[in-house]
Amino acid sequence: MKNHLKTVLGLSFILAIQFPSLAIDFKIYDRTGGIWSVPIWILTFYAIWVIGMRFLYFRKAAKYDTKLLDKVKKYVNKEVFNTNDKAKIDAAIDNALVAIDNEESAFAAVVKEGLQSHKLGYGTGQIQTNMENQANIEVSKLEYQLNHLGLIAGLAPTLGFIGTIIGVINIFESIASKSGGFSVNTISEGLSIKMGSSMMGLIAGAVAYVGFHLFNAAIDTFVLKMQRTTLEFSKLSKI
Repeated sequence: MKNHLKTVLGLSFILAIQFPSLAIDFKIYDRTGGIWSVPIWILTFYAIWVIGMRFLYFRKAAKYDTKLLDKVKKYVNKEVFNTNDKAKIDAAIDNALVAIDNEESAFAAVVKEGLQSHKLGYGTGQIQTNMENQANIEVSKLEYQLNHLGLIAGLAPTLGFIGTIIGVINIFESIASKSGGFSVNTISEGLSIKMGSSMMGLIAGAVAYVGFHLFNAAIDTFVLKMQRTTLEFSKLSKI
């Protein structure tokens, strides 16, 4: 993942540097703030990459399979636990683990932890604790790099405003240095160009902001479903 991060940052930097020559015919480079827009473009490309990678991971990890526990119940249920036959219970747990072995979702990881903990002979409280710890690990995986989006949501607009302010200062310094007066059209055109920096910063910030909150909302939903899964698993035994 670190190598991927370095790659995307490198590509983002190259694209941002090459952007002036790529967009010169359309005057996009000037209209978006000139050289000051380069870090904003880097943040924009990076935010889009993070959103894309997180989306792909969420599709796999946060997928809720309603039949997951049904596969477990086929082998592990109260009847099996009530036999008090450890060999039979362990065999049932092994069969259940095999049945969900190909499941790659976070929910499956938590259920597997519960089954393995039960097989190791842990008590009710410890089993639930182990499942909660595994759930916390899965949540941490889901939250990976989301703080970057939160940072970009605040940083990009700030950079945009700074670029605009610097541009406005340069305009007024240019006016002050001219003894022959100035043109209102020149000021208007200059301001419209410098405002492009703020526009790009706001766009980048909005993209990151929306992605950050949508993913966090998905994590909240995931946590609720995970709690329900843990509760349903607890009911499979004498817990």
